[in-house]
Formats: sequence, structure tokens, C-alpha cells
Amino acid sequence: MNSENIAKSVVSYCNSLNLECEVLVNNSVSKSANVRNQEKESVQIEENCSIKIKINKNDRSLSISSNNLSNIKELIDSNLEVIDSLPSSDCISTTEVPIKFQDYKMNSFEPSVDWLFDFSQRTEKSALENKQITNSDGACSSYYYNCISFLNSNGISGSYKKFSYANNLAVVAGSNQDMQVGYDFCVASDHNKLIDPENFGCRIASNTVSSLNPQKIGNCNVPVLLDHSVSSSFIDYILSSINGNQVVSKTTFLKDKLNQKVFSDNVNIDSNPRDVQAVGYRPFDDEGINSHRVPLIENGVLKNWMLDRYTAKKLSLESNGHGSKGQSGITRPGIANISIKPGKLSKDEIIKSMQSGLYITSLFGFGVNLTTGDFSQGAQGFWIANGKIEYPISGITIASNLLDMFSEMKFSSDIPSQYIINSPNILFSNMSVACK
Repeated sequence: MNSENIAKSVVSYCNSLNLECEVLVNNSVSKSANVRNQEKESVQIEENCSIKIKINKNDRSLSISSNNLSNIKELIDSNLEVIDSLPSSDCISTTEVPIKFQDYKMNSFEPSVDWLFDFSQRTEKSALENKQITNSDGACSSYYYNCISFLNSNGISGSYKKFSYANNLAVVAGSNQDMQVGYDFCVASDHNKLIDPENFGCRIASNTVSSLNPQKIGNCNVPVLLDHSVSSSFIDYILSSINGNQVVSKTTFLKDKLNQKVFSDNVNIDSNPRDVQAVGYRPFDDEGINSHRVPLIENGVLKNWMLDRYTAKKLSLESNGHGSKGQSGITRPGIANISIKPGKLSKDEIIKSMQSGLYITSLFGFGVNLTTGDFSQGAQGFWIANGKIEYPISGITIASNLLDMFSEMKFSSDIPSQYIINSPNILFSNMSVACK
């Protein structure tokens, strides 16, 4: 049974019980091939069909999720026993607006296992050719296919397919007391847009070797430049702080900042799930709401929260297509694809303009408090002096407050194309640095 027929059978059964419902079915295929030190280590192939059902009864709502589709009626019946004991809400509804989008011809290449192994081996081999690379933690190439179908009791329906391809590698440089582990990954909606495996492996090896023999620095306050490999995690903090669920629960320090200037003038960030070239392409969200470009931050002004139907109603607003069903089937606001307007100066030009400062290539730890905006994370990277990268550093903590960081942040003109969130480098004019 295909995903559309599965959804129809669920809606038909719920209709027979006079229940309002929405159904999301995901038929997926994934393949991955792992190598280590040029030996084929493992292969994993999975075919799966998952279903997520939301059932509304009067002013109560129940979410169901399962990978077992052998008897959906029993699944629904067994869960319905608890719906009357759930909390009531006046913010429960299902969409009534038809889904509209233009289908497009996508790259539907399905690689063989041999193709994936070859891609992994080529990536790792190019890294191992660097004589200062002493070991490999392995390379993995992957393929993912998803066919997603939506249907609700109002007859709103839609279906789309998406493909993605990924590659990652982890290597070790040095030995004994001076060892560094380097890791990176790339992902694309078209296998032809993956980074060339030889160049990718060589780059990871070079970056890892450059981190050997790190030095210590004293406590200071200096400008900090985030490499694009870690700036995407900082963008995650921005997105989390404007998530409708955080706003409704009043657990974000930005809860009262809508339509206020929070960021520097050059910060422009959009939600753009209908970009057909993006890994996060999604023509409609998991509640059947049409996706569209949503300006989140415009010239530094916080323009929109990320909202699903529930959080939108709680805030007396309209959903802007960010409904995302988690593994349990419960819907929360989530992001599909982000578009960031680049700055005017390249990374190299920014570094040349710095008399002293830090170029951060790794962040770790959980020192971010979205309720207060406090930011403190472990880091490693490179010391910059007189416009040049001088030497690697480690054992430091960088700290500030997110409001201060937002108000002074500047993007570089360089935007990678290898991540799910592709962010330029980010410059902060002043951060507190402590040496461990």
C-alpha cells in the first residue's frame, strides 16, 4: 500500500468515528557505506514507512506515531481510550486551505552500495595521503529518499519526494600528548553537488594538521570570528530563541522583542522551505500548511516567530508553515531551510582587518541559556595577530550575552553550500575569553 492510500484509510476510519484528524506518512529508503583505513567496514540499508496521526475530539488532541502499519485501526482504538483524560485547549484545529505547489523534476539518482563505498574510500584515501595524519575514524557516504504524504479530514492533501546525499570523515593527526581529531561533513540535494571527495578529504586533513601543537593564551577581551563550520550552530541559537514554542512558554529572552531591532543592520535571515535546491525543501509543513518565504530577521529587526498552528493561536497570530512533527508525532515549530544574506567582506578580508583576536573552528559544551541569553562555550581555533593567523589555541572559554552578540554580529561574504544550515562566517566585535 502506498503512502497516499495509507493516509486515506486512516482518515476514512476516523471519519467513521466522527473524529477530526490529520495524517502524515513517510516512506523512506536510506543507504550508507562505512570504510576505515581503506577497508570496507559496514553497510546499512533501510526501508521504512512511518505514520504520524493527530486526532482531535472536541477540545482535546491526541498524537500517535508508529512504524507498524499492520493494523492501524487497533493502533487508533487503543490510543483513543486516553483522549478524554488529556488537557483541553481552545487552540486545536486542522487546516482548511488547499495545498498548492508546483512540482519539479529532481535528481533521483539512487547510488549503488559499490558507488557509496568508492566515494567513502576516495575521501579517506586523500586524507591519509597527508603524512601527518596518523589514523582514521572512518568515512561514510549516505543516500536518503523520502516520499511524504499528508491528508486531513477536511480533504486537504499533498505529497512530495525529496532526495539527499551525504559524506563525512573523521581523522587523527599527531600522536602521544599532541593529538587532534578533525571531522567534517557535507550534504546536498543532488549528488553532483557534493564536494569532490579528494578535495574534501584533503581539506579535512589539512585543517586537522594545522591544529597540532596548540598554545595557551591569557584572559582577554577580543574580537571573535566563527568559522562557517561552527557558525551554523550559532544560527541554531537564533532560531531556537524565536521558536513559537519558546515564546508561548516564555522561555526565551526575546519573548517581548517582536518588531524590535535586536540584531545589527546587516542581519537578514529568511525561512525559505520552497527552495527546490535545498536539502530542507518542503512545499508544505507537517500540518498541511503551504510553505512560503518568511522574513525572520530583516535589517536587524525581528519580524516573525516560527509558528505552527497551536503556537500561532496561542499568540493570536497565523501559522507561517513551521509545523514539524517529532518522533512521537507531537507537532512543534521547526525549521526546514534557512536563507542568510551575506555580508560585504570575505573571511580573509575580515582577518586582515583584525589587530588581534580569535578565529574559532570548534565549539563544545552546553553553556547557552535561552531564558537569560547568557552564552559561554568551550572553544578552540587560532590566534590572530596583525591581520594574520598566528598559531592554534585550545583550552579556552568564550563568553558574552546573546543580546550583545546579536546587536554586533556581522556576516562575511563567504557562504558554504555543504551543510543543512549554510551560514557565513560570523564576526563579534568583543567577547570575553578565559583560559582554562
